[in-house]
Amino acid sequence: MSLILKNDILYLHIPKTGGNWLTSIAESQGLVVGSVGHKHSTFDHVLRSVRIAYLLATRRLSKTPTVLCVVRNPLTWYESWFRYQTKRNWKTWGVNGHLTKWHVCSALNDLEHTDFMAFMKSVNASEPGFVTRMYGRYTQGSNATVLRNEHLAEDFVEFAARVKLPIDRTKVLSTGRIGESPKMDLHWDDAVLRETIENETAGFRAYGYALPETRD
Repeated sequence: MSLILKNDILYLHIPKTGGNWLTSIAESQGLVVGSVGHKHSTFDHVLRSVRIAYLLATRRLSKTPTVLCVVRNPLTWYESWFRYQTKRNWKTWGVNGHLTKWHVCSALNDLEHTDFMAFMKSVNASEPGFVTRMYGRYTQGSNATVLRNEHLAEDFVEFAARVKLPIDRTKVLSTGRIGESPKMDLHWDDAVLRETIENETAGFRAYGYALPETRD
């Protein structure tokens, strides 16, 4: 479920970006006052939710909440997704194109591969720039505050101070990662890496990541 936090904050959980850690922190710090939609609801999905009228009516959420999301480097997102799916025998996520059963990652359901580079070649062929588009489903039109996975605890502490969320700063900073994907040795082919970076260039730039250097 997308979480409604104190101080009129709506947290939208982008898959494989550290959302389980942030959810655990929000719950343990007593910040959660409600929820809406499913775990990975996008901003536009929340807006369509029949529960949003109830939330507005009960003043749990205003018409213009502070939207909070977490992103990560697009390349490590693909690595994390491949490790996660491989460990779970390529779990199916929703039904691609289905109005009610759709999931933000359902477009990747048919791209199952045992080899990481084969997977990425399929992504680049059929869903180029997938991560950039997925992030946009959460951030575009929502004026979201975007934290980055690579220094999530520090970013969240700074955000909490800015919006006056009551947290135990020391405990937040000392809480380790939760729900990380299994470890696997993954290697990028130079050509596939260059193509992926080109496809995700807008995402790198939009969320403040430097474009990686590649070999010609």
